[in-house]
Order: sequence, then structure tokens, then C-alpha cells
Amino acid sequence: MSVLGRSTTSDDHKLSVMVADKIWRFIHSRSLRWRATRATDVVVASGEGGKLNFGVSLDTRRLFEEGRGRLKQYAPMLAAVVMKAVLLGALVLKGIALLVGKALLVSKLALVLASILGIKKLLHKKYVTYEVVAHPPEPHHHVDTYSSGWARALDGFVESFTSELNRRLTVDSHDLAYQQQAPTH
Repeated sequence: MSVLGRSTTSDDHKLSVMVADKIWRFIHSRSLRWRATRATDVVVASGEGGKLNFGVSLDTRRLFEEGRGRLKQYAPMLAAVVMKAVLLGALVLKGIALLVGKALLVSKLALVLASILGIKKLLHKKYVTYEVVAHPPEPHHHVDTYSSGWARALDGFVESFTSELNRRLTVDSHDLAYQQQAPTH
């Protein structure tokens, strides 16, 4: 109603605002209830701030009543649910079959390619040529006890290792135990 206090140029605009406000209040004050079955109600109502609320109410006493008429009433809904489950199951199985077929096709292609490469490698003639290059013999200045190429890397290592091992083994145990407490000059 605060819109009516402002000065506007036409009465038609004031009337349309007033009618829209009345309709909006009417919609907010009402709710829509639909009885889906004798035991189930679906409710649509407006909430605070223009929100729309949905609700479903079940009357469990009526839902679990015994009788053959109850089954006839729910038969179409049960049939629809079963049909939906069957269709979804069939789609899932078709999707799995499609994936399996794709994997089988890719594996057959890989087998064919591997066999072609294997046959090509078996039937391919190998030509091996060797080139003999003459080098003058190198003179040996010292006699080496090691016969492998590691001899240069091990030269002096064994001697220094054994001398360090002997030095550590000959340390007095008293000096070793109290070396941290010895005064430094």
C-alpha cells in the first residue's frame, strides 16, 4: 500500500499495482493440496520471502489396510515403477555390453598389430658387418694386480682403508670412553 502514497501519473498504474498486491497476498495465504491416492497427499505452499514449499503426507493406517481393492488401486503405480526399473536395467546392461565390445575390439586390434610386428621381425634379414680397426699396442709401465677396468678406481683405496681400520682398532678403550671429558688446551 506504500505505492499508493506516491504521486504517479495515471490511475491505471495505481489500480494495477493494487490488484497485483491483492493477488500476491492471496497466493501467499493459500496452499494447494492434491490427493494422489487415498493415503497420500501432495502439498504446495508459499513460504517466507517468496519461497515455495513442497510436502508429501502419508496416512500409514490407510496405506497398510488389507484387502484386494488396495492392490488394484496401487497396481498402475507399481507397474510404472517396475517398468522404469526394467528399462533402466536394460540401458545399464546395454552400456556394459557396449564397453565390453569396445574392449574386445581394441584387444583384437592390438593382437593383430603385435602379430604383424612379430612376423616382420622374424622374416627380416639381418646384415651384420664388422669393422676391424688396427691400433698399436699400448706399453704397460707398471704391473697391475687387478685385471678389470676398476683397477684405476681402486688404486690406493684398499691401502688407505686397511690403514684406517688398523688405526681405529689400536685406539685405547680408556681414551675412547673418556675422550669427550678430556680438557682441551
